[in-house]
Amino acid sequence: MRFSITTENKKDAWAYIFNKLQNDSTYLIFDDLKKEDKAKALFRSINFNDESAAKELDTWCKNYLQDKQLNSLRAALRKKSSRRNKDVLSIELDRDVYSDLNDLAAAEDMTLKDYLAMLIQDRYHEVKPPVANRSKQRKKC
Repeated sequence: MRFSITTENKKDAWAYIFNKLQNDSTYLIFDDLKKEDKAKALFRSINFNDESAAKELDTWCKNYLQDKQLNSLRAALRKKSSRRNKDVLSIELDRDVYSDLNDLAAAEDMTLKDYLAMLIQDRYHEVKPPVANRSKQRKKC
């Protein structure tokens, strides 16, 4: 398998591995405890703001991660990139809230997405939130 950490995905790769190390005590397990400690210390020493970070992360992954872990990392990076390229986000709704919104949208003969957009646009013009322009500026960056 040909996979490399690049300058474009190094921050996402670093964050993914950092979260795994923080939340999954079995993410790095070796027979040799010294190797495990060395791997964790070496990872902590990588500064993803450095120009060499992509190469260091790539080397670290190839030295310390198993194929299954590399595949999971690659899939997570691919998914993150895909989401970033799409101008779409998702939200979670409780089932009862979803049902109520769906009923309201159906009463207006609209899709849930269109109904929410209508509600937001109506309310947005009333409130004119000061952070709205900042949000749209950030989105363009």
